[in-house]
Amino acid sequence: MKTQTVSFRNSSNGLEFQTSVKGYEFPEATTGDDTDWLVTRIQVQHRHQDFSAEFPALLTGELRFIVDWFEAVSAKRIPRFTTLSFTEPNLEFELYANTGETIRFGIKLSHEFKPPLRIPELTLDEAFNEDDDFVMVFEYPFEDMRSFACRFQSLYDAWPQRRALWPREGGRSAGGVGPALEIPLRPGRHVKAIQARLAERCSMPIELRKAGPEDAGAVGDLVHRLLCELVPGQEANFDRGEFLDRAGRLLRMPDQVWAFLALKDSESPVGVILLNEGASIYAGGLFGTITELYIAPAYRSQGLAPRLIEAAVGLARQRGWGRLEVGAPDLPRWQRTVDFYLKEGFVEVGPRLKRLIPAG
Repeated sequence: MKTQTVSFRNSSNGLEFQTSVKGYEFPEATTGDDTDWLVTRIQVQHRHQDFSAEFPALLTGELRFIVDWFEAVSAKRIPRFTTLSFTEPNLEFELYANTGETIRFGIKLSHEFKPPLRIPELTLDEAFNEDDDFVMVFEYPFEDMRSFACRFQSLYDAWPQRRALWPREGGRSAGGVGPALEIPLRPGRHVKAIQARLAERCSMPIELRKAGPEDAGAVGDLVHRLLCELVPGQEANFDRGEFLDRAGRLLRMPDQVWAFLALKDSESPVGVILLNEGASIYAGGLFGTITELYIAPAYRSQGLAPRLIEAAVGLARQRGWGRLEVGAPDLPRWQRTVDFYLKEGFVEVGPRLKRLIPAG
């Protein structure tokens, strides 16, 4: 099968970006949650520097989201999401400005896709590096945006969905068009917008505190978002109201269940960790188990998860626990989660099993 490549170029500085799909991560799979993962290839070139990487960064349904995003912009409409992110955080598209004749947008690369390139001569409006992100800015006429939509559609056609994980609400996917509105950025203001966004992320105060029954709404909502992210496309199976009720019941068990919230500006919840207490002979007595840990996507890679782990360690010392345990999601899809816990001092002790107990 001939590989379709989608290419972007910044004509002012020669920075080039290409992406393509190598194939399904598990070619023989026909059932299960991993059926539609695609091995995605990216390449970044600037003068004599070249970086390429391959990673299962997209689901087939997410290709359709990209198609809808570019189609919306080409029609001079605001996409449903001006920032288009995905289950894996490696790739992101963001709308910056409508100059009247062209559209200016950014492509963000992170984690396995972040290029280790040194481009000191580039200014902020062309490309910039953060601790975890490499952002490139491109500008194209509206008709070229339609061309990009067609190219991503070709990728979607070449690697169709084999399992319906991404139902389209009202006949439109998450990238579907919104009302015919002017994109609210004027020419020349995109640099200030980027700078302001970065400054906000770097300076925003994040407070950690223990959660109580009065925080059931915040805790339940964050855990609901965690499950929706772990099992994409199955949101209908997770009743948000039930999650809030469960959080309320658990947080009224102060000697068995504990939770810590990460709050932006002391009021907006952006992260949570929940723990409970167990006891065993092999563990030497009491020990703690981390049952849920979640950080909202916009606040990841800023050290919040390690801070929540430290809060858990502090509770462990206070309660006299000899150890903390945690169950990790399925591998290899969530290898990054396992790597995080290993980095935080955890060690692998083998798989965990469960048996459901029917009511009655």
